Amino acid sequence: MAEKNKSTFMKDYGIPLIAIIASILAAFMSFITSISQNTLQNDIAKFQEEQAKKEFRLNVYIKSYDLVEKALEDKNAPAGEFARRVISLVEDDDVKQGLLDYLKLMLQKVKEEQSKSGIAQEDLELVIARAEADQEVLTAQTQPSSSNVNNENAPPDLHGWRIQVMYCERQREALENATTVAKTIASYTGAKCRLTSVSPNSENKVSNSPININYSKKDNGERKKAEALAEFLNSQGLSKEEFKLRKVNTDFGDHMSVYVCP
Repeated sequence: MAEKNKSTFMKDYGIPLIAIIASILAAFMSFITSISQNTLQNDIAKFQEEQAKKEFRLNVYIKSYDLVEKALEDKNAPAGEFARRVISLVEDDDVKQGLLDYLKLMLQKVKEEQSKSGIAQEDLELVIARAEADQEVLTAQTQPSSSNVNNENAPPDLHGWRIQVMYCERQREALENATTVAKTIASYTGAKCRLTSVSPNSENKVSNSPININYSKKDNGERKKAEALAEFLNSQGLSKEEFKLRKVNTDFGDHMSVYVCP
């Protein structure tokens, strides 16, 4: 009788219970397999994305390298300056650093060759100085300052912005001053900065004072950013002059220019 009851119990409860457990285990294993497959697919997707970035980066480096090399074939200051301007447009910081190192090396070789033949060195020295200034700004960009500014005017958050720091060619110290301004902006605000020289004939197009910040009059938000940047730069004691604001018609989006010619 006991055996009969046990058999009935197994039939009525045991077998269905085993079936339920087996079903749960199967579902669990399917779930685990699904997670593993999703994880694998995500890992593959990340790997492919990283590979695509590396290939793109390499492509940019090779094309930029070729362009710089061709520009330097003429072995003169204008070619070197053109190459420097090409490099300034490169977005990848590591690629830019490598190209600047290469540019400086080649310019130094050209300078040594020309010095032996008695050719004037001033123009080449200027291009080299500009390349070195570019490297200083890039270093500030990639290694921002961790120190706090000692004043109440906190730097504005300009991550995602591009700031073009222009300096007048007619004053020798303008490059040094502009480099200091660009390094300060890059180090404290998070903006991407690059240096650009301005000829005397073009100064009236980009300035209304010895030092000023150009912002788009079409963008009200940009004016607020410009005001905050001016307050911050003025508080740093970078110049005896104060940065003035200047409205411009152009609107490139998340872009401002700073003019330095104290």
